[in-house]
Amino acid sequence: MGRIAGIFKCACRYFAAAAVGVALSAAVAVMAAQLGRDGRAAMAVYAEAAPLAVAEETLEKSPEGTLGEEKPGGEAAEDWKEGRMLAGEALAEEVLALRQARRQRQEGIEQMKAARREEEKGQQKGEEKARTASSVISYSQKDYEVLKRIVEAEAGICDTKGRILVANVVINRVKDSGFPDTITGVVYQKSQFSPVSDGSLDSCTVTPETVEAVDRALAGEDYSQGALYFMNRRRSKSGNVSWFDKSLTYLFQHDRHEFFK
Repeated sequence: MGRIAGIFKCACRYFAAAAVGVALSAAVAVMAAQLGRDGRAAMAVYAEAAPLAVAEETLEKSPEGTLGEEKPGGEAAEDWKEGRMLAGEALAEEVLALRQARRQRQEGIEQMKAARREEEKGQQKGEEKARTASSVISYSQKDYEVLKRIVEAEAGICDTKGRILVANVVINRVKDSGFPDTITGVVYQKSQFSPVSDGSLDSCTVTPETVEAVDRALAGEDYSQGALYFMNRRRSKSGNVSWFDKSLTYLFQHDRHEFFK
C-alpha cells in the first residue's frame, strides 16, 4: 500500500504540471480568438508548442527543480520514476487531443471556404444564364468577353451611346447572313476591325462603363438603324474611306464614328 501511495503521490504532482500546460494552451487559444488572421496563425503555432514544451520541461527536470524536494532513494525512487511515467503519458494524451481539435477546426474552415467558392460559382453561372436568356442573340462567355473588348478598343473614349452603337453593329452582323454567326467570328473576321490587327483588342482594359453599354446592347437597346459598318474618317486610310463612301449607304454620325449599311 505504501508503494502505491508513493506512486500516486508522484503521479499527482506530474498531473499538476500537465494541468499547467493545458491551462496555458487554453489561455493562448482565448487570446488567439481576439487577434487578426495573422495573429491567430502565430498564436496557434504557440498554442501547439506550449504544451509540448511544458511536457518536455516537466519530464526532463529533476524532482529538485520541479517540486523543490530532494530526490528520494531506494523503493521511493522507483515510485518516483513510475509516477513520472504516468504523468508523462497523461500529458502526451492532452497534447494529442489539442492537436486533433486544432486539425478538426482547420478542416472545418477549409470546408467552409470550399462551400463559399462553390456558392459564388453558382451565383456567377446563374447571372450568366439570366443575362443570356434575355439577350437579343445567343452567345458564349468567350463571345461576351470579346464583345466587351472590341467595344472598349473601338469606342472607349466615346459616351455610353457611342459604345452601345459599336456593340449594335457587331450584333447586327451576327444576325446578318453575310457575316459569321457568332460574336467572336464577327470580330475576328479578317480585315474587319483594326484593334484585332494592331493588338489593342487584347491589351485594352475594359471599364465598367463599357460593360454597362455591352449589357444594354445585348438586352436590346439599339440606336444603330441596322448599321453594319462604322468608321472614324479622320483615322481611316484614304482607300478605306473611299470604299465606304462609294460602296455603302451612309446612315448617320455619332461623335467621331460614321455609320453605314
